[in-house]
Amino acid sequence: MEPDLRTEFEELRALVRDNHRMLRRVRRHQILETFGHYALWVILILASAYAYMVYLRPLMQKFRTNPQAAAQGILGLPTSADLQNLINSNKPAR
Repeated sequence: MEPDLRTEFEELRALVRDNHRMLRRVRRHQILETFGHYALWVILILASAYAYMVYLRPLMQKFRTNPQAAAQGILGLPTSADLQNLINSNKPAR
């Protein structure tokens, strides 16, 4: 084999190895980024559910006229009638 051809093959081989290393890093970064996005969404959903359970639910039960009555809305959320009763019960007397 000619010396020039051998050096070109060696350079090409080095470029291929470098390219392979870079592609593996890019793929690894993509996988970690995808996992990070899913983890972030799970944390946000769990944090909002926690905030509802700790802060909003007791506040709504405090202002409900009949605390033993369960909310009739979807997933136990108050309906528009429940909210209207809450507004009417907290209006100042005229």
